[in-house]
Amino acid sequence: MAKFKCEECKVEFEGSDSTLVCNQCGSSSIYQKEETSFFANLKESIFNYKYFFVFGLLGLSFLLFFVLGGQSEEKEGVITPQPKESKIQLKFKPMKDHIQIEMISEEGKMDLDVAFFDQCKFRAVTKTQEIKIDNRGRILPCENFPLTISWELDGFYRNSKQKFNNKKKVLKFKFRDGAAPSDDADCMESLETCIKINDDCSIELISNYDTLYPDIDVYTSINGIYGNYTEDNKWLLSKEKTTFDVWSFVLNRDTIQPVIYPTGEAMGCNPIGRASIIATANSYAKDPHNVDLFRAFIKSADKKCKFFVNGKKMKDDQTLYDQLGNSYKIKGDAVPYKVEVKMDKNKEKGRVYFVNR
Repeated sequence: MAKFKCEECKVEFEGSDSTLVCNQCGSSSIYQKEETSFFANLKESIFNYKYFFVFGLLGLSFLLFFVLGGQSEEKEGVITPQPKESKIQLKFKPMKDHIQIEMISEEGKMDLDVAFFDQCKFRAVTKTQEIKIDNRGRILPCENFPLTISWELDGFYRNSKQKFNNKKKVLKFKFRDGAAPSDDADCMESLETCIKINDDCSIELISNYDTLYPDIDVYTSINGIYGNYTEDNKWLLSKEKTTFDVWSFVLNRDTIQPVIYPTGEAMGCNPIGRASIIATANSYAKDPHNVDLFRAFIKSADKKCKFFVNGKKMKDDQTLYDQLGNSYKIKGDAVPYKVEVKMDKNKEKGRVYFVNR
Protein backbone atom coordinates (compact mmCIF):
# COMPACT_ATOMS: atom_id res chain seq x y z
CA MET A 1 0.00 0.00 0.00
CA ALA A 2 1.17 3.49 -0.89
CA LYS A 3 0.48 6.76 0.96
CA PHE A 4 -1.19 9.66 -0.91
CA LYS A 5 -2.06 13.28 -0.06
CA CYS A 6 -4.77 15.40 -1.67
CA GLU A 7 -3.77 18.96 -2.57
CA GLU A 8 -7.38 20.14 -2.44
CA CYS A 9 -8.63 18.90 0.94
CA LYS A 10 -5.18 18.09 2.39
CA VAL A 11 -6.29 14.61 3.48
CA GLU A 12 -3.75 11.82 3.64
CA PHE A 13 -4.91 8.33 2.71
CA GLU A 14 -3.61 4.98 1.54
CA GLY A 15 -4.14 3.51 -1.93
CA SER A 16 -2.76 1.18 -4.56
CA ASP A 17 -0.46 2.02 -7.37
CA SER A 18 -3.55 2.51 -9.66
CA THR A 19 -5.22 5.18 -7.40
CA LEU A 20 -5.96 8.32 -9.45
CA VAL A 21 -8.44 10.42 -7.33
CA CYS A 22 -8.89 11.43 -3.65
CA ASN A 23 -11.15 9.06 -1.87
CA GLN A 24 -12.44 11.96 0.22
CA CYS A 25 -13.31 14.77 -2.22
CA GLY A 26 -12.78 12.99 -5.57
CA SER A 27 -10.15 15.47 -6.75
CA SER A 28 -7.50 14.17 -9.12
CA SER A 29 -4.90 16.55 -7.62
CA ILE A 30 -3.18 13.95 -5.55
CA TYR A 31 0.41 12.83 -5.19
CA GLN A 32 2.14 9.88 -3.66
CA LYS A 33 4.27 10.53 -0.52
CA GLU A 34 7.83 9.21 -0.35
CA GLU A 35 8.80 6.57 2.23
CA THR A 36 11.20 7.79 5.08
CA SER A 37 13.68 5.73 7.07
CA PHE A 38 13.96 5.41 10.85
CA PHE A 39 17.07 7.59 10.94
CA ALA A 40 15.40 10.27 8.88
CA ASN A 41 12.51 10.40 11.38
CA LEU A 42 14.94 10.56 14.27
CA LYS A 43 16.81 13.48 12.69
CA GLU A 44 13.53 15.36 12.22
CA SER A 45 12.57 14.76 15.86
CA ILE A 46 15.91 15.99 17.13
CA PHE A 47 15.58 19.12 15.00
CA ASN A 48 12.10 19.83 16.34
CA TYR A 49 13.17 19.41 19.99
CA LYS A 50 16.62 20.97 19.79
CA TYR A 51 15.71 23.80 22.16
CA PHE A 52 14.54 21.36 24.80
CA PHE A 53 17.90 19.60 24.80
CA VAL A 54 19.87 22.86 24.84
CA PHE A 55 18.11 24.19 27.94
CA GLY A 56 18.27 20.79 29.63
CA LEU A 57 22.03 20.63 29.21
CA LEU A 58 22.44 24.18 30.56
CA GLY A 59 20.39 23.38 33.68
CA LEU A 60 22.36 20.21 34.35
CA SER A 61 25.62 22.16 34.04
CA PHE A 62 24.56 24.74 36.63
CA LEU A 63 23.42 22.03 39.03
CA LEU A 64 26.76 20.21 38.82
CA PHE A 65 28.64 23.51 39.30
CA PHE A 66 26.92 24.37 42.58
CA VAL A 67 27.20 20.85 43.98
CA LEU A 68 30.85 20.46 43.18
CA GLY A 69 31.65 24.05 44.10
CA GLY A 70 30.07 23.66 47.59
CA GLN A 71 32.10 20.55 48.25
CA SER A 72 35.25 22.37 47.27
CA GLU A 73 34.55 25.27 49.73
CA GLU A 74 33.97 22.87 52.59
CA LYS A 75 37.32 21.24 51.91
CA GLU A 76 38.96 24.67 51.93
CA GLY A 77 37.54 25.43 55.40
CA VAL A 78 34.82 27.92 54.48
CA ILE A 79 32.22 25.74 56.21
CA THR A 80 33.59 24.63 59.57
CA PRO A 81 32.19 21.73 61.58
CA GLN A 82 30.43 22.38 64.91
CA PRO A 83 32.67 21.99 67.98
CA LYS A 84 32.33 18.81 69.91
CA GLU A 85 30.68 19.03 73.29
CA SER A 86 33.22 19.06 76.11
CA LYS A 87 33.21 19.67 79.84
CA ILE A 88 35.29 22.43 81.36
CA GLN A 89 35.88 22.53 85.10
CA LEU A 90 36.93 25.42 87.32
CA LYS A 91 39.20 24.61 90.22
CA PHE A 92 40.14 26.80 93.16
CA LYS A 93 43.58 25.99 94.53
CA PRO A 94 44.37 27.31 98.07
CA MET A 95 47.80 28.92 98.31
CA LYS A 96 49.63 30.54 101.24
CA ASP A 97 47.99 33.94 101.01
CA HIS A 98 45.48 33.59 98.19
CA ILE A 99 43.30 31.19 96.19
CA GLN A 100 44.23 30.52 92.56
CA ILE A 101 41.51 30.05 89.95
CA GLU A 102 42.30 27.33 87.40
CA MET A 103 40.35 26.21 84.33
CA ILE A 104 40.70 22.56 83.29
CA SER A 105 39.42 21.10 80.01
CA GLU A 106 39.59 17.53 78.74
CA GLU A 107 42.91 18.42 77.11
CA GLY A 108 44.42 19.80 80.33
CA LYS A 109 44.96 23.14 82.10
CA MET A 110 43.98 26.20 80.08
CA ASP A 111 45.64 29.61 80.02
CA LEU A 112 43.44 32.35 81.45
CA ASP A 113 43.73 35.93 80.24
CA VAL A 114 42.23 39.26 81.27
CA ALA A 115 39.32 38.86 78.83
CA PHE A 116 38.31 35.66 80.55
CA PHE A 117 37.92 37.38 83.94
CA ASP A 118 36.19 40.40 82.43
CA GLN A 119 33.52 38.27 80.79
CA CYS A 120 33.04 35.61 83.44
CA LYS A 121 32.29 38.08 86.28
CA PHE A 122 33.96 36.24 89.13
CA ARG A 123 32.91 37.41 92.58
CA ALA A 124 34.12 36.28 96.02
CA VAL A 125 32.41 37.37 99.23
CA THR A 126 32.48 36.56 102.93
CA LYS A 127 29.49 37.14 105.15
CA THR A 128 30.25 40.85 105.40
CA GLN A 129 32.87 41.70 102.77
CA GLU A 130 33.64 41.36 99.07
CA ILE A 131 37.11 39.96 98.32
CA LYS A 132 39.39 41.34 95.62
CA ILE A 133 40.13 39.17 92.55
CA ASP A 134 42.97 40.33 90.29
CA ASN A 135 43.31 39.75 86.53
CA ARG A 136 45.64 36.79 87.13
CA GLY A 137 42.87 34.80 88.76
CA ARG A 138 44.05 35.30 92.34
CA ILE A 139 41.42 35.64 95.06
CA LEU A 140 43.04 37.77 97.78
CA PRO A 141 41.39 37.35 101.22
CA CYS A 142 42.15 39.63 104.15
CA GLU A 143 41.11 37.26 106.94
CA ASN A 144 40.51 33.59 107.68
CA PHE A 145 36.87 33.41 106.67
CA PRO A 146 34.66 31.03 104.72
CA LEU A 147 33.91 32.66 101.39
CA THR A 148 31.53 32.07 98.52
CA ILE A 149 32.77 32.28 94.93
CA SER A 150 30.31 32.81 92.09
CA TRP A 151 30.79 33.26 88.34
CA GLU A 152 29.02 33.57 84.99
CA LEU A 153 30.51 31.67 82.04
CA ASP A 154 27.70 31.70 79.51
CA GLY A 155 29.03 34.68 77.57
CA PHE A 156 32.61 33.49 77.25
CA TYR A 157 31.86 30.51 74.98
CA ARG A 158 28.65 31.82 73.45
CA ASN A 159 29.15 30.08 70.10
CA SER A 160 30.15 26.63 71.32
CA LYS A 161 28.62 23.71 73.19
CA GLN A 162 31.01 23.61 76.11
CA LYS A 163 29.43 23.00 79.50
CA PHE A 164 30.71 24.21 82.86
CA ASN A 165 30.51 22.68 86.31
CA ASN A 166 28.36 24.57 88.82
CA LYS A 167 28.22 28.34 89.17
CA LYS A 168 29.00 28.71 92.88
CA LYS A 169 31.43 27.27 95.38
CA VAL A 170 31.97 27.74 99.13
CA LEU A 171 35.54 27.52 100.45
CA LYS A 172 37.02 27.68 103.95
CA PHE A 173 40.20 29.70 103.50
CA LYS A 174 43.01 29.89 106.06
CA PHE A 175 46.39 31.57 105.75
CA ARG A 176 49.17 28.94 105.82
CA ASP A 177 52.69 28.86 107.26
CA GLY A 178 52.32 32.20 109.03
CA ALA A 179 51.45 34.06 105.83
CA ALA A 180 49.87 37.51 106.02
CA PRO A 181 47.41 39.02 103.54
CA SER A 182 49.01 39.83 100.19
CA ASP A 183 50.13 43.40 99.52
CA ASP A 184 47.76 43.33 96.56
CA ALA A 185 44.75 42.36 98.70
CA ASP A 186 43.74 45.98 99.41
CA CYS A 187 42.48 45.09 102.88
CA MET A 188 40.32 47.49 104.90
CA GLU A 189 38.22 47.31 108.02
CA SER A 190 34.75 45.86 107.65
CA LEU A 191 31.94 48.38 107.60
CA GLU A 192 30.15 48.93 110.93
CA THR A 193 27.12 51.20 111.08
CA CYS A 194 24.33 52.28 113.39
CA ILE A 195 21.40 54.70 113.26
CA LYS A 196 20.98 57.81 115.39
CA ILE A 197 17.34 58.85 115.90
CA ASN A 198 16.86 62.60 116.38
CA ASP A 199 13.82 64.32 117.91
CA ASP A 200 12.99 66.34 114.78
CA CYS A 201 11.75 63.42 112.63
CA SER A 202 15.21 62.78 111.19
CA ILE A 203 17.67 59.89 111.38
CA GLU A 204 21.43 59.74 110.77
CA LEU A 205 23.83 56.97 109.72
CA ILE A 206 26.93 56.68 111.91
CA SER A 207 29.74 54.43 110.58
CA ASN A 208 33.34 53.58 111.42
CA TYR A 209 34.26 54.73 107.90
CA ASP A 210 33.47 58.31 108.94
CA THR A 211 36.81 58.42 110.74
CA LEU A 212 38.76 55.50 109.18
CA TYR A 213 38.12 56.24 105.51
CA PRO A 214 36.34 59.61 105.19
CA ASP A 215 36.86 59.71 101.40
CA ILE A 216 35.05 56.41 100.80
CA ASP A 217 31.29 56.60 100.24
CA VAL A 218 28.89 54.34 102.11
CA TYR A 219 25.72 53.55 100.14
CA THR A 220 22.56 53.25 102.24
CA SER A 221 18.89 52.40 101.83
CA ILE A 222 16.37 53.30 104.54
CA ASN A 223 13.58 51.31 102.87
CA GLY A 224 14.86 47.76 103.22
CA ILE A 225 17.40 45.68 101.34
CA TYR A 226 15.67 46.28 97.99
CA GLY A 227 15.30 50.03 98.46
CA ASN A 228 17.09 52.86 96.68
CA TYR A 229 20.74 53.17 97.79
CA THR A 230 22.30 56.64 97.98
CA GLU A 231 25.40 58.26 99.47
CA ASP A 232 23.27 60.26 101.95
CA ASN A 233 23.86 59.85 105.69
CA LYS A 234 20.89 61.86 107.02
CA TRP A 235 17.20 61.60 106.16
CA LEU A 236 14.18 63.67 107.17
CA LEU A 237 11.04 61.54 107.52
CA SER A 238 7.43 62.73 107.83
CA LYS A 239 4.30 62.01 109.80
CA GLU A 240 3.11 59.89 106.84
CA LYS A 241 6.38 57.93 106.78
CA THR A 242 7.95 57.46 110.23
CA THR A 243 9.40 53.91 110.02
CA PHE A 244 12.75 52.89 108.57
CA ASP A 245 14.65 49.71 107.66
CA VAL A 246 18.32 50.57 107.03
CA TRP A 247 20.86 48.58 104.98
CA SER A 248 24.28 49.75 103.78
CA PHE A 249 27.43 48.69 101.92
CA VAL A 250 30.68 49.99 100.44
CA LEU A 251 30.81 49.79 96.65
CA ASN A 252 32.92 46.87 95.34
CA ARG A 253 33.96 45.92 98.85
CA ASP A 254 31.29 45.07 101.40
CA THR A 255 28.19 42.97 100.92
CA ILE A 256 24.85 44.59 101.75
CA GLN A 257 24.27 44.30 105.48
CA PRO A 258 21.72 45.67 107.95
CA VAL A 259 23.01 48.31 110.35
CA ILE A 260 22.91 47.81 114.12
CA TYR A 261 19.22 47.96 115.14
CA PRO A 262 18.20 48.61 111.53
CA THR A 263 14.45 49.05 112.00
CA GLY A 264 12.59 51.60 114.05
CA GLU A 265 10.45 54.72 114.05
CA ALA A 266 11.50 58.34 113.86
CA MET A 267 10.56 60.76 116.64
CA GLY A 268 8.96 64.17 116.45
CA CYS A 269 7.29 63.62 113.09
CA ASN A 270 3.86 64.73 114.35
CA PRO A 271 4.52 67.06 117.31
CA ILE A 272 1.72 68.45 119.42
CA GLY A 273 1.21 72.19 119.79
CA ARG A 274 2.65 72.79 123.28
CA ALA A 275 1.99 76.54 123.28
CA SER A 276 -1.65 76.07 122.29
CA ILE A 277 -2.16 73.41 124.99
CA ILE A 278 -0.67 75.65 127.70
CA ALA A 279 -2.82 78.62 126.65
CA THR A 280 -6.13 76.71 126.53
CA ALA A 281 -5.31 74.79 129.75
CA ASN A 282 -4.68 78.03 131.68
CA SER A 283 -7.91 79.54 130.40
CA TYR A 284 -9.89 76.46 131.42
CA ALA A 285 -8.18 76.27 134.83
CA LYS A 286 -9.44 79.75 135.69
CA ASP A 287 -13.07 78.71 135.09
CA PRO A 288 -13.49 74.90 135.36
CA HIS A 289 -17.29 75.14 134.90
CA ASN A 290 -17.04 76.82 131.50
CA VAL A 291 -17.91 74.14 128.93
CA ASP A 292 -16.61 76.18 125.96
CA LEU A 293 -13.19 76.61 127.59
CA PHE A 294 -13.12 72.89 128.40
CA ARG A 295 -13.89 71.95 124.80
CA ALA A 296 -11.21 74.31 123.44
CA PHE A 297 -8.63 72.72 125.76
CA ILE A 298 -9.61 69.15 124.76
CA LYS A 299 -9.42 70.09 121.08
CA SER A 300 -5.88 71.49 121.39
CA ALA A 301 -4.77 68.36 123.28
CA ASP A 302 -5.91 66.31 120.24
CA LYS A 303 -6.06 63.03 122.23
CA LYS A 304 -2.29 63.13 122.64
CA CYS A 305 -2.16 64.11 126.32
CA LYS A 306 -2.84 62.48 129.66
CA PHE A 307 -4.45 64.57 132.42
CA PHE A 308 -3.67 64.73 136.13
CA VAL A 309 -5.50 66.62 138.89
CA ASN A 310 -3.52 67.07 142.08
CA GLY A 311 -1.34 64.12 141.09
CA LYS A 312 -4.19 61.75 140.26
CA LYS A 313 -4.46 60.45 136.71
CA MET A 314 -7.80 61.05 135.02
CA LYS A 315 -9.48 58.18 133.22
CA ASP A 316 -10.87 60.28 130.35
CA ASP A 317 -12.02 63.78 129.36
CA GLN A 318 -15.32 63.56 131.27
CA THR A 319 -13.54 62.46 134.44
CA LEU A 320 -11.26 65.50 134.14
CA TYR A 321 -14.21 67.86 133.81
CA ASP A 322 -16.04 66.36 136.78
CA GLN A 323 -12.96 66.20 139.02
CA LEU A 324 -11.78 69.70 138.25
CA GLY A 325 -15.26 71.15 138.80
CA ASN A 326 -15.83 69.29 142.07
CA SER A 327 -12.45 70.27 143.45
CA TYR A 328 -13.12 73.88 142.58
CA LYS A 329 -16.50 73.78 144.36
CA ILE A 330 -15.07 72.16 147.44
CA LYS A 331 -12.40 74.80 147.76
CA GLY A 332 -15.06 77.42 147.50
CA ASP A 333 -12.72 80.16 146.36
CA ALA A 334 -11.75 81.77 143.07
CA VAL A 335 -8.11 80.75 143.22
CA PRO A 336 -7.34 79.09 139.82
CA TYR A 337 -5.40 75.91 139.32
CA LYS A 338 -1.76 75.97 138.44
CA VAL A 339 -1.05 74.30 135.04
CA GLU A 340 2.12 72.44 134.01
CA VAL A 341 2.65 70.73 130.62
CA LYS A 342 5.39 68.15 130.08
CA MET A 343 6.29 66.72 126.65
CA ASP A 344 7.58 63.23 125.87
CA LYS A 345 10.98 62.94 124.21
CA ASN A 346 9.54 62.64 120.71
CA LYS A 347 7.29 65.68 121.30
CA GLU A 348 4.30 63.77 120.01
CA LYS A 349 2.66 63.13 123.40
CA GLY A 350 2.38 65.02 126.64
CA ARG A 351 1.05 65.19 130.18
CA VAL A 352 -0.99 68.09 131.61
CA TYR A 353 -1.00 68.62 135.39
CA PHE A 354 -3.65 70.68 137.22
CA VAL A 355 -2.70 71.56 140.80
CA ASN A 356 -4.57 73.75 143.30
CA ARG A 357 -2.58 76.83 144.16
